[in-house]
Amino acid sequence: MQQEPPKQPGSPGAPSSAGGSGQPQSPQPDSTASPATSDPDARAASAGELKSLRRWVIVAGIWAVAASAIGLIALLSADGSSDEARGKDNARVSKALGDIDKRLDKIESQLEGTPTSEDVQKLEDRVGKAEDDASGASKNADAASKDVSSANNRIDDLESKVEDLEASGGSSGGGSSGGAGSP
Repeated sequence: MQQEPPKQPGSPGAPSSAGGSGQPQSPQPDSTASPATSDPDARAASAGELKSLRRWVIVAGIWAVAASAIGLIALLSADGSSDEARGKDNARVSKALGDIDKRLDKIESQLEGTPTSEDVQKLEDRVGKAEDDASGASKNADAASKDVSSANNRIDDLESKVEDLEASGGSSGGGSSGGAGSP
């Protein structure tokens, strides 16, 4: 003997959990069982709705044809413009091209006057030599400053010796080193 699989609750013949009597209960009506009432898109369109839809499709088609006609007329009228207008446009374009050519010629002449890389290299070499000369001159100036300082020190020493000699000569009584302004 085979056992039957257990039945799902709510299915016919399944035991009821409320009464426990084991007798099958009648199925309960489902509130969503009627598709016509639950989903408005699932129902069939009425004849009035189809006529309205048809009417709007025709209106949209007429608008599309009218827009295309207007665009075609505008395109044809632009192609049929007067030769005078085309001539003015061509003259403006020619003038603009002439202006551009003049500008390009001016830029080319400016570029011809610019130095080449060889000229720039020569200038860099000259600047480098000038920097080296300036550095050497700075070193020479430092050495000269030291020499001047040393000479000033020696002059100060000599002046102090002269003063000492004059002072020692004047205290001994009659020095022969009197200057031209002595009486």
